[in-house]
Amino acid sequence: MKRREDWPERLARFLDARRETAWEYGAHDCALFAADAVHAITGVDPAARIRGYIGRLAAIEVVRQHGGLAHLAETEMARAGSVPAAPGKAQRGDLVLVTVDDETDALGVVADRDVAVANAPGWARVPRHRITAAWHIG
Repeated sequence: MKRREDWPERLARFLDARRETAWEYGAHDCALFAADAVHAITGVDPAARIRGYIGRLAAIEVVRQHGGLAHLAETEMARAGSVPAAPGKAQRGDLVLVTVDDETDALGVVADRDVAVANAPGWARVPRHRITAAWHIG
């Protein structure tokens, strides 16, 4: 998976467009937000195989079937051609798993000095030191 030449502008436009988007499982949740960011940067949709779920229970089931959020991201990012990266080496535009609070993990995308993750509404910033896994977008 290769970044488009104008990927920084595409990422900025993506984040601007999602600033006020309402949280919705199956449309604007952490997994699809991160996948949509990757799609904007590369033209490749790493969530193509899991799209179509609707609602919280369906989202939980998709994650459960894949052995957890980290394993889901690892599997789908590998299918899309991405390679894991050390959390401390994650770069702007890379897909990452972060610990949002003591009990919650979320997928997001590195945006400048921190990580953007889906939130209600739009997205929130999470400090980079909370990255627990990363996938490089080439």
